Amino acid sequence: MKNLIIGLIFLFALSGCHQNLSAVNLKPEISKTSSQTMTNDKTEVNSEAVDTDGFLKGDSFSSQKETYVFLPELYSVSGEKRSDSGENTVLNSVHQSRSASFIKNKGNFSIYKSTVTRQSSLSTQTIDSARLYPVVLNPRTGQLAIVTGTIPIKLNNMEDADYIASEYGLTIIRKYAHLNTTFYSTTPGQDMIQVQDSLKSDARVSEVSIEVLETFNTAH
Repeated sequence: MKNLIIGLIFLFALSGCHQNLSAVNLKPEISKTSSQTMTNDKTEVNSEAVDTDGFLKGDSFSSQKETYVFLPELYSVSGEKRSDSGENTVLNSVHQSRSASFIKNKGNFSIYKSTVTRQSSLSTQTIDSARLYPVVLNPRTGQLAIVTGTIPIKLNNMEDADYIASEYGLTIIRKYAHLNTTFYSTTPGQDMIQVQDSLKSDARVSEVSIEVLETFNTAH
């Protein structure tokens, strides 16, 4: 009888040890899997990040709850297809005059870095028939983004929309009366950060931002 009890105790102890060992072996596997998932997600978020350490940094501004930094050496053009054999001759002339090097495509835009020209302000530019758009950096995401020259403004009273355009040298693109919002276009050379700062202190304005294109829908 005594031997039977000792045998049962031994088997019970052996079973408990096996369960503990299994639990110890499982924990690292779960931790490893979670770590891999988090790493992969982070890589996907920052897949378009660009090394901007060597870029000259300009003024910063806030728009749509994000902070952006102006990159004076960079500019972008819209609708240029670098794969075409016959590229736009006007744009070729612009790139050559700026000793520009191609950085990357971003949606329908192509981004360049000039080695001889720096923009003095966050503004669009027109050279011959080519429109150049400023480029900014989002420090949080590490991504480059395009500034379109459009300024959406939410007004306290839509009747002030035309007065705002006249007083600030803006052009009305479209009015959304049900949202009390008007989209304005700035003129080439007009400092958008300066315009935004002035509008923020205007009692007729409820909200104002600078339109920034950071993410683009891509075909799958």
